Amino acid sequence: MPEALSQHALDHVLAAHRRWLISAGTEGEQADLRGLDLHGRALWRADLRHARLDGCILRGADLDHADLSDASLAGACLERASLWSARLQRVRLAGADLGGANLDHADLCEADLTGAVLAGASLWGARLYGATLRDAQGLTAAQLATVCQGGGTRVAAAGA
Repeated sequence: MPEALSQHALDHVLAAHRRWLISAGTEGEQADLRGLDLHGRALWRADLRHARLDGCILRGADLDHADLSDASLAGACLERASLWSARLQRVRLAGADLGGANLDHADLCEADLTGAVLAGASLWGARLYGATLRDAQGLTAAQLATVCQGGGTRVAAAGA
């Protein structure tokens, strides 16, 4: 069972990460939340650029307007999470579960969603320029009709 992190401990990690980002890595510490249980947490507008969140449980979390650019969330559980208008450029979401997640207006340019579960996810107005969606599960034509794909988006069916 994944370890749960107290709000106080999470606040400490986020503050240290903020110092790490501002100082270009000379102060603070890069956020390492790999494998932790953060389900249902309010991370609205959180600055998690370059954070390590692989395998993290973020089911039902509020990540609206959060900046997760260049972060790694491989294998993370983001079922029913809200990532409305989140910045997810170059994020690694390979194998992540985004089932039922709200990704409306999210910026997923150059994101790696290889093998991600997108069944029931809302992608209205999401930007997917240059994103990789190879072997994405549950992705429908109806979902893709609502996104901004642009050139360079790589979509291939499972097993292709």
